[in-house]
This record gives sequence, C-alpha cells and structure tokens, in this order.
Amino acid sequence: MNKSADLNFKSCSFCPTDKLEKDLYKCPKCQKFYCSVRCYRSKKHLECSELFFKMQCEELSENSAKEKSTSSISRPLTTFEQYMDEQNSEKSELDEKLINPEIPLEISPDEQLLFDSDDEPEYLSDVVESSMRQFQTIDDEELDRNLLAAGLPIVLEKGSEEETQEQLEKLYKSLDDDEKKKFTQMAEGLFEKDFLAYTNCFRKKKSK
Repeated sequence: MNKSADLNFKSCSFCPTDKLEKDLYKCPKCQKFYCSVRCYRSKKHLECSELFFKMQCEELSENSAKEKSTSSISRPLTTFEQYMDEQNSEKSELDEKLINPEIPLEISPDEQLLFDSDDEPEYLSDVVESSMRQFQTIDDEELDRNLLAAGLPIVLEKGSEEETQEQLEKLYKSLDDDEKKKFTQMAEGLFEKDFLAYTNCFRKKKSK
C-alpha cells in the first residue's frame, strides 16, 4: 500500500522525507511542503527563501531605526515555525502582501547554522562541529532536538536495543554519500574520548 495515500502522508518537496501532512510545513508563497529550515533554504526554493530573508533584513533595519527614536518595548518574537504557521493560517489575507515575519534577532552561533546553509558541504561540516562541541555539555535529548532542528534525521522513538538499531540502520541508508561520511566522522569524534578512557583503564588493570 502506498504510504503517501494512507494516513494522509505527504512528501517534503526538497528531500526524501515522508510525514503526516500535519507534521510538515507549507510555504505560504508557493504552497510546497517542507520538513525543516534546511529544506526551506534549499536551492530549489531560493525564490521564496530569499524573499523571506530579504524581509528579515528590511524589518531589522526598520526596528533598529525605531529603537533609536523610541524606548517602546518591541512585540514578542516568535520562532521560525510559528511564523510559518501564522503565514499559513492567515493565507487568505496574503494575496498581495505578507505579514511582517518575526524571528529571533539574537541567536547563538549554533542556531545561526540554520540560516547559513547555502552550501551543503559547509553546512554538514558546521553541524558536525557544533554537535561535537555540545556532546559533552548537553544531554542526549537536547542534542537530538538540535540535530532535528538542523534538518538531520534522528531516532524519534526510543524502543528496545534491537528496535533502535533498526531505526538507525534505516536512517543511515537514507543519507547520501557526503552525509554518511560526515556522520562517520562525527561518530568517531564523539566516542574517541570514551574509547581512549576504556583502553587506558584496561591497560592499567592488565599491568597490575
């Protein structure tokens, strides 16, 4: 049975990802489905994404000018996903214009990766470096959330060891050659310290 026809599954327009329609985002301009910020910034979607970020720059300039002339508190900022949901829900009012997009203006270097991924190899390298920096300081769930936000697949449901291994194998098969290479590089880097600690401990026991 075709999964896309069953349970109302839809495919991301910019990567081979199938999800329930309610779990995907839809561009308010071209009406194409996408699954992450990375896909929204895809080269296949430049016409819409460049317009979006052009509007960000214009709004930032306007806000900077207003802040110099008034001390009023700015309106609450929303996330990128909330903005896109708002755009879709207000589609009937967007015939000739878009509502001013809202996106956090102060973001960390790791979050900045989501908005600087024009070149795929550089994007993957940045994600690898970011994940390795965070590995020793945050828990697994937080790291998974960051990888998912960066547009990379993760094991969404923690089951038995066998089920988890099966999910990991499926995820690995879905990667292209560059992504597999970077994944291997990241895994070796993340577990190198643990492996060295284990071997050093083993050598100490053997020498006694």
